Amino acid sequence: MTYNEFNSKITPDGGLYQKTLEAVRDGLTQNAAAAKKRRRIWVTAIAAAALIASGAAAVTGGYIFKKPQAYDPETESEITQSDVDIALTEDKAREIGKKTLEKLGVETKGLEKSFLEKFPQDGKIVWNIDTGSVQVTIDAKTGAFISYTDKSGLCGDDSSVDESEAREAADKLCAELGYKDKDYMPSALENIGNGLWRADFCQKYGEVFNPYQCVRITFNASTQKLVMLRLFDYEFENNPYEITKEQAESIVLGRYADRGYKTVSVKKDIREINYYLYQSENPSPEGQEYRGDGTVRNIWLVEMKADGQDFSEFFYVDGTTGELIGGDMTK
Repeated sequence: MTYNEFNSKITPDGGLYQKTLEAVRDGLTQNAAAAKKRRRIWVTAIAAAALIASGAAAVTGGYIFKKPQAYDPETESEITQSDVDIALTEDKAREIGKKTLEKLGVETKGLEKSFLEKFPQDGKIVWNIDTGSVQVTIDAKTGAFISYTDKSGLCGDDSSVDESEAREAADKLCAELGYKDKDYMPSALENIGNGLWRADFCQKYGEVFNPYQCVRITFNASTQKLVMLRLFDYEFENNPYEITKEQAESIVLGRYADRGYKTVSVKKDIREINYYLYQSENPSPEGQEYRGDGTVRNIWLVEMKADGQDFSEFFYVDGTTGELIGGDMTK
């Protein structure tokens, strides 16, 4: 059974449910296709001359950015026999899924469905274990927990609470889940409508939260019911800052001197290498996209805006090498 066939069987009727599910999933997973379409991924490696022109001192560590691999998102989404061979068996996956639900205090009432799913943009394969009302997703190779969804709660309700009440509910839920301690600190809280809130608890390095080592919960603030739980646990290199704030700004201005940019802000951040810049100068073959490698680095996040633009562009300057390793844009 394919994912679409399975999903058509378990997805309740009703536009509100589907819209809420899509909105929450978009926020929950960094692999979400909707988010990906809104944020074309591209990146370029900056030449050594740009570092010299900016006055940057010689840095160590070598080049981080590598030429990306192009892939076909349609054909590489299909589960192959080799994927099955390296994945946990279905029985083992269901066993892990059941134990996970028990730890969350959820009645399993028999696991109805389980299926493999592949995300070609990063090569991840997962097992989805479903009871009909809730679903658990685990890494297909290691069995590590990825996410939990209570589909019955996705529609929310018409309840209304203020931000302080939502924060209190989020802190309580995160503590009950065993994550709220010195390693996971409150970093974001958002009202996503229909009585539902989303809260992030992330690890912090200096003054910067790491969104790639983070617990994200979606919950009904009035009932304090957990609706979704997502664990981000990327490997973080925590590379040293050898490029200064001023050098990072100069690198971007020097590289794109013809665009008439003005600096909005420059700040430390933690981001995953992407191909936002590379794609603009090296378009992927028709029908294909570029695949990332999941590398997460300390960067300078340089925000630029040109006269007449109604959006800002963000450039990821590697904190150690000075390379442009990614970017983004927002209105």
